[in-house]
Amino acid sequence: MREKKSYTEIMKSHGKDQKLLHDATMIDVYIQMVIDAAIYDRKKELLLQKIDAALDCRNNELFMNLSQEYNNLLKLSS
Repeated sequence: MREKKSYTEIMKSHGKDQKLLHDATMIDVYIQMVIDAAIYDRKKELLLQKIDAALDCRNNELFMNLSQEYNNLLKLSS
């Protein structure tokens, strides 16, 4: 036979559930921030490598396009 919980016990249990849900949500937010930062850093690194290659090849048009893309990426982060 199941015991009936009092109103106080139910509210305490609900509070614990809410705290666990909040903690899980904060962990998800933190994980997403770490992933976003890693993606941003990788995009920035790749653009810099492509810019260097365009300079080495003396490809002015490609350099200008990549530089604009790089500047747009930097604007998004600020």
